[in-house]
Amino acid sequence: MRTKALLRVLFALLILTALPTFAQPERNPASPWYLQESGRWWDVEIFLGVELEPDYAGSDDSEIEPDAGVRALFRDAKGNRYILSLGEASAIFDLGPKTAFQVTFEYEEGRENENAALAEFDEVRDTLEAQLSLFRRFGNSWAGAVFQPDILDRGKGLVYFLALGHDRAIGERMLLSPRVDVSWGDSEHMFTEFGISAPVAEASGLAPYEPGGGLKSATLGTGLRYDFSRRWSLLADLEVEHYFGRAADSPLIRDEGSATTFEGAFGVLFRF
Repeated sequence: MRTKALLRVLFALLILTALPTFAQPERNPASPWYLQESGRWWDVEIFLGVELEPDYAGSDDSEIEPDAGVRALFRDAKGNRYILSLGEASAIFDLGPKTAFQVTFEYEEGRENENAALAEFDEVRDTLEAQLSLFRRFGNSWAGAVFQPDILDRGKGLVYFLALGHDRAIGERMLLSPRVDVSWGDSEHMFTEFGISAPVAEASGLAPYEPGGGLKSATLGTGLRYDFSRRWSLLADLEVEHYFGRAADSPLIRDEGSATTFEGAFGVLFRF
């Protein structure tokens, strides 16, 4: 597939670009956007671009679609931040000079069965997820934990992550942000994403499968931002996710998909 081959090349180039920055400790660390202060009590950004995503978790087929977003950030007198964007609302509170707690409510699209591999599966309904995140910075690196339940109880279950990242300024205009995370899911989440019930197995010809809860995947990603000016930026983001154990053993991945999938986004950002 040409698109996936191109993504592999771009991802490799971004990682190779990232490696030299780790060997240059004299560069000033760059804080993530939510810790930066613009001097105003509000900031608004608009993003226009394209994104590539697998058809479902572990799918070998991907689609490129237009991507657009608006994000507004507000700061109160105590320095707490509140973010509103399309389908998402967050609040971030500083617990110390290097520690932040974030609570997010996010609209999560369900799984449509347009892919042939899912023809006999029930669709997964749209839902609302919560994200409870704790982050701590160590110089220009950070570590975090994320707890992500399905608060409408529509089958997405519970997912939780441990993540590490690094922010590195390259010159005055470019910011590179490699990251890695490991995720786990409870039995409900793993069955929704990778399980095969007896009726579905009979209709599809796939073997019945009950994965149970446990380790799900590891994701390596790299974000890249280039500032043309104070208002205009070019953004790129690539991720490669690899599924393990019970997830990778699912017939949906083993027989119909791939244990390694790629995602990407590319576009321009405008700040008011």
